[in-house]
Amino acid sequence: MTGSFSGWEKHYRKHRQPWAGTVPDRPVIPEGSVVLEAGCGNGKFLKELLKDNIKICAFDFSEKAVDTCKNDISCFNTRAKADLLTADCIDLPFRDSAFDTAFYRHITGHLDEAGRKKSAGECTRVLKEGGLLYFTGFSVEDMRAGNGIETEQNSFLRGNGILTHYFTEEEVRRLFPGLDEISVKTIRWNMRVRGTDHTRAEINAVLRKSRR
Repeated sequence: MTGSFSGWEKHYRKHRQPWAGTVPDRPVIPEGSVVLEAGCGNGKFLKELLKDNIKICAFDFSEKAVDTCKNDISCFNTRAKADLLTADCIDLPFRDSAFDTAFYRHITGHLDEAGRKKSAGECTRVLKEGGLLYFTGFSVEDMRAGNGIETEQNSFLRGNGILTHYFTEEEVRRLFPGLDEISVKTIRWNMRVRGTDHTRAEINAVLRKSRR
């Protein structure tokens, strides 16, 4: 993975449950769908997906994250069938047109430019025709944009060794040339830190693979 592998592996080994807070709204997924979650982390969003009668394949490039996920969902009462594995989003171990739906939440933004392009190509490859991608990445409007060492335009490496890229809406559209736009929008909310309001912002996109 071209980005911040070692930083994330250290992060998950230090923080078993790094992601707390509210789980984002998720779309209705048709029963029987085959779903990919890229960058499952500690399984926060995966646990929501497991409530549906679908087949899920979830992966992360951090072995520690995948181990944590497996342990946490082993006793989870679920209708879904889930496979978890360690994999790299720039070289997916799946056949072409394998998935009806893919969730890429805050994974692409932790890659350098070359890695983002490869990851987008792999995502497009494994989606079925008519399949949907739900993408989320931090916006250039986010309060943390600019923090750290700028390694590429709008990409910053912080002291924890984790690289984060901050997107524009147009950049997200260009990143997936094989997918048709359904919606691309910036979501903003306030975060109060030590009595001061700061803007958090992420870009949410829904894209569909073109039918031939």
